[in-house]
Amino acid sequence: MDKKPDARTDIERVAKLAGLALDETERIELEQEMGRILDAFEAIQTVDTTASAPVYHPLEQVNTLRPDETQPSPERSDLLAPARCQKDGCLFVPRTVN
Repeated sequence: MDKKPDARTDIERVAKLAGLALDETERIELEQEMGRILDAFEAIQTVDTTASAPVYHPLEQVNTLRPDETQPSPERSDLLAPARCQKDGCLFVPRTVN
């Protein structure tokens, strides 16, 4: 059940999706590099983490959001004041689609 993925097939599939034309030398180099990456992941998986708590962020975080408090909405006239053209209390823009 511990079957390694076929690196050659994966590389060809990803190259096709990315629109890359790899020559045989590049394909071999990528296959070797992928093998080293997968070996590194296998080494990481051998570490016993049963006594470790999950880490969701590398730094301690506190709630950085402001309190959720209601505030009055700005007046429509204040929001429309910088607009060049207004019509019936709304922004008026030129038609862009016929």
